[in-house]
Amino acid sequence: MMKRVLFLLLGLLAASGLHAFDAHVLDPSFGAFGQRVISFDLGGERNDRAAAAFATLDGKTVVVGRVSIAGGSRVGLTRLLADGSLDTSFGSGGKVVLDLCMDRVAGVQFLSSSFLIFGETSECSTDASVDLRIAKVLANGSLDSSFGSSGVVSRSFDPNAVDRINGIFVYSDGRLLLYGGVIPQGQSVERPTFEIIPGNGVGTLSSFTETDFAENASYRSALFSGSKLYFLVERAGTTLATSGAFQTLTGLSMSAPIGFASTSSGNANGCSLGLRYRPVALAQVGSYIYAVGHSQSPFLQLFFASILATDNSQGRTSSCLSDVVVTLEDAVVESTFLTQLYYAGTCTVALPNATTSSQMCLGRLRQIDSGPQLVPDTTFNPNGGLPVSTSFTAAAGQTPISFGETLVQRTGGRVQLIGSRRWNQADEDYAVAQFGTPALLRNGFESN
Repeated sequence: MMKRVLFLLLGLLAASGLHAFDAHVLDPSFGAFGQRVISFDLGGERNDRAAAAFATLDGKTVVVGRVSIAGGSRVGLTRLLADGSLDTSFGSGGKVVLDLCMDRVAGVQFLSSSFLIFGETSECSTDASVDLRIAKVLANGSLDSSFGSSGVVSRSFDPNAVDRINGIFVYSDGRLLLYGGVIPQGQSVERPTFEIIPGNGVGTLSSFTETDFAENASYRSALFSGSKLYFLVERAGTTLATSGAFQTLTGLSMSAPIGFASTSSGNANGCSLGLRYRPVALAQVGSYIYAVGHSQSPFLQLFFASILATDNSQGRTSSCLSDVVVTLEDAVVESTFLTQLYYAGTCTVALPNATTSSQMCLGRLRQIDSGPQLVPDTTFNPNGGLPVSTSFTAAAGQTPISFGETLVQRTGGRVQLIGSRRWNQADEDYAVAQFGTPALLRNGFESN
């Protein structure tokens, strides 16, 4: 009888459109009490570290990273069902290992029936430097032979250059825009650059490299809004105490680039003098585009800068949230209300034995009155809206350590925090935590 009453209540809440979820609580319907660890353990240093993930159209999650083997590494893929179990129809028991000759797995770009894995290679470079490496993978985990050479492409932003790729933007007609940074041959400064190539990975359609920066810089993230593609430029060596912008957004129309800078100095809006600020992601909340990141040593604090999407010269502001202490890795807009911003990363957590531990953490910001200001969302976490961390089981006597890399939004208000769990001070495995618990269940209702 109690089970029928519970299902009836949940059904009424779902029908009314209300979110009956505690977004900051682990979801017990996923994995083991909201957590899932995936081990490859193929040999070598056993450092299997997740780098990126995406949700498929049929409700599954694909996680991609770099896994160790004796004498080297491979790219490891795994696909999870909605309950956190391995999808045994994918590869071998839910896992696929590919030899893509990638020194670094930078990310993954989901396509409608396939996906791209991208990174860099020195071993397979065509010019004895560092080249881009891109692979196209079909839904079953096999390489798409119609892309490049047997599913893999090696290319360079500039001949004999050191290349770095941070992302891929996919046009509606299938063209691919690769963006990142390049150190041209004979030079020592990294330049922000992009290149547009055909969807099959062969040839070059156009390219652009910025040369206005005296220090290392690269395109860190990209966001399409209206008729423009905005880039977030990460610049090395800049602080709020120096002249110039600590972060720059460059809007690119389909024909010519335009640019603008957002600056802050002193202790304005909670931002401390002299700290280095690392921009990480771009996201659009309402009418505003935000660059989100964190300050670096001697202490961490989350920061954001904004512009008005409809008018680049308006809505410019920057602010730091000193209470939000996180090494940020990813940020995405909440998909239902579009006025909230989830962020993922790694937090330092105090342990009962008076020590500290690094743990993957998730937080959410909300927009105030449709304006540019973002604040910690107390509807996500009643404890001041601060990020929540999750600790994965470690070996006996070991301090649990985990690192957040990215996040994936699921249906019904649930969010997956994805990264790696380290135990025994060396062995790393993929780790996934799903947040979003039905409030009725958490508050004591039984299912039998």
